[in-house]
Amino acid sequence: MESFSRSKVSLLAAQRRGAQDAADTMKAPRKSCSSFSLSPAILRWIDRRLPRPAMRRMPLAARVESAARRLAQCVALALVEPGIGQRTRAGLRGPDQRASFPGNINPTCHTGQGMKAAQGIRSTPMTCDSSGGTATGLRDRALRRAPTQNAVACRRAPRRRGPIVVLLAVLFAPSLVPAATVPGCAGAATYTPAYPPTRLPERDQGDVSVILLHGKSGSKFAPQYTNLITDLADHGFNVVIPNMTWWREWDGTQCQGLNYLKALVDAERARGMRVLLIGHSMGGMHSLLYAMHTGHGLEAVIPVAPGHMLPLSTTVVNATQPYVEEARRMVAQGRGDELATFYTYDGGLREMQPTTPNIYLSYHDTNITPDFNFVLPAIKPRWLWIVGDADPNRDFNQRQISKLPDNPQSEFVITSGDHFTALDRVADLLHEWFQTWSQIGAPPSGVSNPPMRLSVEDPFSGSIKAGVRNLRGYLVALNPPTSLSLFVDGVPYGELEHHGPRPDVGNAFPQYPNSDESGFNIVLNYGDNIGPGSHTIQLVAEDSNGGVVEAFVPFTVDSFNTPFVFDDGLVSLSGATITHDSDDTITIQNLLHDGRRYRVRLKWTRQTQNYEAIEITPLQ
Repeated sequence: MESFSRSKVSLLAAQRRGAQDAADTMKAPRKSCSSFSLSPAILRWIDRRLPRPAMRRMPLAARVESAARRLAQCVALALVEPGIGQRTRAGLRGPDQRASFPGNINPTCHTGQGMKAAQGIRSTPMTCDSSGGTATGLRDRALRRAPTQNAVACRRAPRRRGPIVVLLAVLFAPSLVPAATVPGCAGAATYTPAYPPTRLPERDQGDVSVILLHGKSGSKFAPQYTNLITDLADHGFNVVIPNMTWWREWDGTQCQGLNYLKALVDAERARGMRVLLIGHSMGGMHSLLYAMHTGHGLEAVIPVAPGHMLPLSTTVVNATQPYVEEARRMVAQGRGDELATFYTYDGGLREMQPTTPNIYLSYHDTNITPDFNFVLPAIKPRWLWIVGDADPNRDFNQRQISKLPDNPQSEFVITSGDHFTALDRVADLLHEWFQTWSQIGAPPSGVSNPPMRLSVEDPFSGSIKAGVRNLRGYLVALNPPTSLSLFVDGVPYGELEHHGPRPDVGNAFPQYPNSDESGFNIVLNYGDNIGPGSHTIQLVAEDSNGGVVEAFVPFTVDSFNTPFVFDDGLVSLSGATITHDSDDTITIQNLLHDGRRYRVRLKWTRQTQNYEAIEITPLQ
């Protein structure tokens, strides 16, 4: 947005690239795989030699990358212990004795947990029964990875394919193991979201960035965060709102999401920002999870009504146990990467979008997801824990405070509101608390013009629209803009031309090429094409370097019962009265429109330099 004021910024659930389908969850793997210069013929050749029936619902490139990920990890284990591939050479002396592997790795336990010791995660020994199943599972005090098919793949991989394994490990390993990861998640990839994070305001206004994590099955577009985002920016914070792995699509494991969060924190710190982390509900749980041990670059963590803290959240554990068991069975059958339908708990059992057993278990299996009995005492940064007095989780939240380490700068606050309305108080509470131990400073030096500026001038935020009106604004960019997409309430509306004459913009922003030809303008019948009620327009612009900027405009449509009349004779002021309510408002009582009487209020608006209808009420 060009400017960021007190007006609400309503974030909508939108698909930026088009209609939803099952392939959306595979966007990140496709993008990662396509970055390698392998021809389709080579990919198909490799794919034929790595048949995985459970993966056939994935696109080809995603299947190959998934297989390569497992094989690359097999190579890592093989380098530690060459005999890992065959049970007869694993050093087992009996069904209940441990294999003589570094870190007590037992390769015949095919839950994927044996990978952890090779990745440097502290764990207790694990033994196996005679069938190779886990008898005593790992209880890591650090983060645990989701069970995968890694050990199965290693055990079944014929030795004659060794060169292929090495080739794929070399080709794919750089994208699979990020340089900087959250402790305990070094073996997991970093999540690549379908949507980039939204940043508000457009220009840095201080040296503190707040990263806001949404709740379970939500997204950065969820309207309950509108006031919070607006108020944080009004208090001088820069706000970063990402879509996390537990959003509506559930398209990444817990570790992948935490590694992505670390990348966001590192990016803000690299820009000279201090970072605060706010998480709501399941996002609050992950904010605490990220903050344990060193805090990973945070000044403070602000959990808001955190939930899903296993195994403390016994209701979640009990409600999801049947689905956890089903996911475990699928993993044991070698179907851990197959899409399936599961349920989660958020006040009641809710069906999730199709996801994989490995992803599901990383959040719901108490043998995998970190134990919050150990997470909470390990929180290092200062914290501000907030919950509403009408939140069903209030008492549960309050009971957990005693587990946190003592910190004189930390506070537990019960505020007014329920699980969602309490969010409207968070910005003020955070600002008051922040001022007790710090102040917002000037933006870091060296901040230059943003790569793109996208401004929607009409409709403006909070406006009321009726009838046929224009949608207009401008887009300027340092690199040539390639597209400008319009969404209304998440539905793609089309691509906009953005090269209209705007000499005023050219005068205001001469540093941007062709800024005098940067306008866009289309005509919308708000009553007919959009309809009465509250709505949000989203514009998404991209440039030739892959940069993205978004603008969100919440507005309201008020309309006559007949949104468009073709006969002017059907509209009349006969019998109507007109009153002047104030200096800028006019009321027309008993206006006749297509056989019905209405009260219509008009208000002068500076943005459009015209009288706009702000109320259309039927009188009969």
